[in-house]
Amino acid sequence: MGGSVSWREGLPTNNASGIAFPLRIPDAQYQQQPPYIVLLQAPTKQHEEIMRKQIARFISSMTTVLILLLTLTPLTFAQAKIEELHLAAEQGEVEAQASLGSLYFNGKGSVELSHKRAAKWYQLAAEQGHAKAQFRLGFLYMNGFGVPQDWQLAVKWSQLAAEQGHAGAQFNIGFLYANGFGVPQDWQAAAKWYQLAAEQGLAMAITNLQLIGNHR
Repeated sequence: MGGSVSWREGLPTNNASGIAFPLRIPDAQYQQQPPYIVLLQAPTKQHEEIMRKQIARFISSMTTVLILLLTLTPLTFAQAKIEELHLAAEQGEVEAQASLGSLYFNGKGSVELSHKRAAKWYQLAAEQGHAKAQFRLGFLYMNGFGVPQDWQLAVKWSQLAAEQGHAGAQFNIGFLYANGFGVPQDWQAAAKWYQLAAEQGLAMAITNLQLIGNHR
């Protein structure tokens, strides 16, 4: 069958397959004949005692596994996933940072809505160039959700996301130019960004582009 045999915690283990045999056999006896013959021999009291202990140990371990499976609710699994995201985000993983931002932004499942925490993680992802995080961070600054309202920062992050082709950010920067929030009012610039968002199928951009037609 291949592979050598070693002893591990009272059980012989085939080093090739990693399978532990159920009985420990005295070394001298094992050297005289292969294990499948030894295992067919009538068990001694010592073997019976070893078997009883192994069976009891197996039942105990399976009981523990069953208890764990019964107590791990979907909420527990969700919490474990969130903890994994936190760990990855703290290590600088940009997608994890953006995902955490979205979880707190929307307040889904076991995660309580928190624009402040959303802003924290979006900020970190936005600084690494994540377009959606930049868009959402700009939105938070536009509305003062979780951060002080700041039109200049709203323009900054919306512009960066818009330049990466994010339709929502293109709409927002168009809105900011149309209304003169954080930038001088500029109908041409507003129309430019609305046009780009409209070309991606954003209905609101199409509507606003029509509304500002007389101002251009």
